[in-house]
Amino acid sequence: ITVSETAVGAQFTPAHNATASVSFNATTLNGPVTLSFTGSGSPVTCTWVKQAGLGSISPINSCTTTTLTVPTTAVGTPVTVLLTVTGVDPANISSTNHVITIASAGSGVTNNAGANSSPSVAFTNPSTGNPFGNPQAHPLSSGFAQASIVLNGTSSGPGTVTNTWSIVGQPGNASGSYAPTITNASSLNTTLVVRRTGTYTVRLTSSNGIPPSVTDDRTITVSVAAGNTFTAVKAIFPARGCTAGGCHSTGSTSPPSWVDETVSSLTLHQRVTARASTADPTTSTILTCPAEGCAMSQQNGFHNGDSSSYDTILNWIMSGVPNN
Repeated sequence: ITVSETAVGAQFTPAHNATASVSFNATTLNGPVTLSFTGSGSPVTCTWVKQAGLGSISPINSCTTTTLTVPTTAVGTPVTVLLTVTGVDPANISSTNHVITIASAGSGVTNNAGANSSPSVAFTNPSTGNPFGNPQAHPLSSGFAQASIVLNGTSSGPGTVTNTWSIVGQPGNASGSYAPTITNASSLNTTLVVRRTGTYTVRLTSSNGIPPSVTDDRTITVSVAAGNTFTAVKAIFPARGCTAGGCHSTGSTSPPSWVDETVSSLTLHQRVTARASTADPTTSTILTCPAEGCAMSQQNGFHNGDSSSYDTILNWIMSGVPNN
């Protein structure tokens, strides 16, 4: 009597060149891929070997299913697994290897950067000094006007979630010394500091170590607070005594008249605008000469602790010196 054994055939899932979507543990940052024997015959021994890539297999001798455990760092990379099966007859042997690409089933993290907004803000010059010995410091032309906008984000998910704010969009002139900054980029509740008007986009990125990270963007369109108009600027000159006789009084060309009149074909708006720099607002002579003296003495209201006049003119310049 001749007894023959059915030939064994090595085969398993996931198939060769398949992608395995892995649900990772947020604490261990590892996840399972189930390897299942789908071959033919009745193998007596089955041996699983990870030939290449990240991870480990256990148990290595199951003829039904086993588990390939991979770390989150394996996402996007291939793992090569070899299965060898043998029948009763040692010569009845078969093997196959599969390349499996690891993917993430998701981190389970959600976040929110907050609603888009259009805040109207008051810019201030944080740089002050006291070179003339006055009792109070006054704004310096070396400063850069800025305003703060609150960022309140939220995030949740399994494990430990870390958060990072970044700036992914800003006005074209908000660069160099005028570039926006975030005071504490790793805190959900922080502050965006801007030095130009215009549209900014901030991004909140949250991760628990399981890829992919999740992101959410918020668009913030910044404008100057209401009330900082040329009408308000005009009112400062007589209120601060700038139009008194012998100074910027009516009809004067040098120094220019700060009276609301046309002198030498120039309106008051034209004369003031000629002394304003929208490119570098705090260096505008309409601000620096009263504040720092220039050819005249420092003007009351620019060094006496009351910055309201300075701030009104500064914000009018920040808004683009409109004739409003």
